[in-house]
Amino acid sequence: MYGTFAVTVTRVALSGTFASAPFTGSLHYTRTWGETGDAWKVVAAQCGLVAF
Repeated sequence: MYGTFAVTVTRVALSGTFASAPFTGSLHYTRTWGETGDAWKVVAAQCGLVAF
């Protein structure tokens, strides 16, 4: 956390089907949060595949 900003990093493993085709994979999310008075809001976000 830096002043009224914070960064979160999350990694998730997904599996399921899309258009009847199975898939699996890992994704990472990075979000930058800003405090806006009485609430925190996402002000920037990024998502990408994790290489194995």
